[in-house]
Amino acid sequence: MTRLHRTTLLEAGFPWQELRDIARREGTVKPAIYSMHRWWARRSPTLFRFILAASALAPGQADQLGNAASRTDLLSDSVVLDPFVGGGTSLVEATRLGAKVVGYDIEPLAGWITESELASFGSTVDWEPLDEVIEAARSEFSKYYPAPTGWQVLHYFWVARISCNSCHRSFDGHPSAVLARDLGRGYMVGICRYCSRLHRVDPDRRRIDCECGGRTTLDGRTAGLGAVACPHCGFEERLTDTTSRAGRIPFRLFAKELISKHDPNHRRFANATRTDHRAYDSAAAALELERDLSIPNGAIPPGRHDGRPQIFGVTSWRQMFNCRQLLHHATVRGQFRRLPDPVRRYAQLAFSESLATNCMFCFYSTDYRRIAAAFSIHGYMSVARPVELNPWVDGSGRGTLLNCIKKVRRGVDSVGSLSPAKQHIYVRSSEHMRELKDASVDLILTDPPFYHDNLEYDRLAGFYSSWGDEILKPSTGSPLQLSNGEGEFARRLADILRECSRVLKRDGIIAFTFAHARASGWNALDEALSSCGLSLTAAIPVEAEGSNGFHSHPGNLKWNGLFVCRKGRPEMEFDPAPLREAMDDIALSDADRVNLARALAVARKHASKARGANGR
Repeated sequence: MTRLHRTTLLEAGFPWQELRDIARREGTVKPAIYSMHRWWARRSPTLFRFILAASALAPGQADQLGNAASRTDLLSDSVVLDPFVGGGTSLVEATRLGAKVVGYDIEPLAGWITESELASFGSTVDWEPLDEVIEAARSEFSKYYPAPTGWQVLHYFWVARISCNSCHRSFDGHPSAVLARDLGRGYMVGICRYCSRLHRVDPDRRRIDCECGGRTTLDGRTAGLGAVACPHCGFEERLTDTTSRAGRIPFRLFAKELISKHDPNHRRFANATRTDHRAYDSAAAALELERDLSIPNGAIPPGRHDGRPQIFGVTSWRQMFNCRQLLHHATVRGQFRRLPDPVRRYAQLAFSESLATNCMFCFYSTDYRRIAAAFSIHGYMSVARPVELNPWVDGSGRGTLLNCIKKVRRGVDSVGSLSPAKQHIYVRSSEHMRELKDASVDLILTDPPFYHDNLEYDRLAGFYSSWGDEILKPSTGSPLQLSNGEGEFARRLADILRECSRVLKRDGIIAFTFAHARASGWNALDEALSSCGLSLTAAIPVEAEGSNGFHSHPGNLKWNGLFVCRKGRPEMEFDPAPLREAMDDIALSDADRVNLARALAVARKHASKARGANGR
């Protein structure tokens, strides 16, 4: 890969608008390799692959970009580095193009996920040992999920049991009186707020008159977000306040959703029976007797900006699960440990992926009639009506163990015919990349963490890591985003960029995306670039997230600046037009317009050579 400071398509004429349209069509649907395990900040694989391909083309070759992005030998002579590897998108896409890849991340979960994705390239896996373990375990656990003949339990519904601080009566703290709504079939399932009895009613019904004597209104929520209201006296209280005065909130099993074994579209809701309660009690008793099961008992580290989940009374990882879930997880985990490699890696990956949909921080999406995983909004939510998924349902049921195994198998199969990856993943800070020699890397593509980002991925990753202590590599140090102040963040980011400059070849390129809603984040980037010996040759707007999901919420940033840098002061003219064109888009939100304006200001300041006297 020979550049010698020649300008690339990435730096002049990159078709960012066409790539925007492709990313929008891609949305939240990603290739199978990225569905094997959750990571919270995945960038568009197509975008990253086209960035990589554009670095190997000259200006004016935009018409060749599509073909170049599909060549498995395009970067065969190149080494690609990501110093903040995260979910591994940059390195997976570089591997598709034939590059040797190196990644660093201080978070052990990120390193494991990326290693597993890359290990799938060119792999051959014998799945039979896993199939045998699954069949035996499924048979063993069937007694804990009883159902009528021809049916199986898909979901169990639990509800917070609250003692009112006003009238002192106990009640079930339902966040709303509607459990499920199916407009296509013309019904909804309402809940009596006094006794939690289910009522199947017409979707336009506005009130339930229950046989217990209670009357329940079916309009909207029963209380404000994160709060519950007493049906007897109307007193409303936040769950955090309830926890402060009464301790950790207990939950009660009150209902279930059944699915036909013969027709997965045929479902029905029912109140929990004595048989259901006995099955749960049996699982709890078995858990008590199984002294050899390995269950994480460690405390959840404090330090999140919002105090969660400790403010809900949940202080240990174990408390995020009920007894039946703990019995299942610990048993399956132990059996997967004994599998041979490489199937063991992928079984453990599927198990880890299933944890977020099989814990007591899941809730039910009323209109979609499916479970919403823990961290659906990238944080710990207060859940007054948790949903317990039957992990042994096959096909239906979002996030069952069996479906997670299928996802992993699809991911492995999707790249099994490609050449094996040439990878090195290091679980440590990239402030000191001692494994890499000077001038040994051709291209660096990365997405640095935000300064003081509300999405503290390391805290969320701890949930998975608590069950994977024997799998994950140990790490030391603190994540960059949790730096103590803007100055420390800038200093540490500058140290990493200087280290990137050290390992980068003389004609190499560094490309990274960046966005921040606060000026402090951009000030930190400005300060870091001022002292790292790099010059900016291009700045391009990229729509970093899909059109759906968490980042589509109004007020959240959807656009990033893609910054392209080289060592020293190359004679390359910086063109501000792409950022200015994006800022002129009338559909752009105010937050994104400010974000891109800050990106342009930083780019102009650090450009190797501005276009025209005034940089316009």
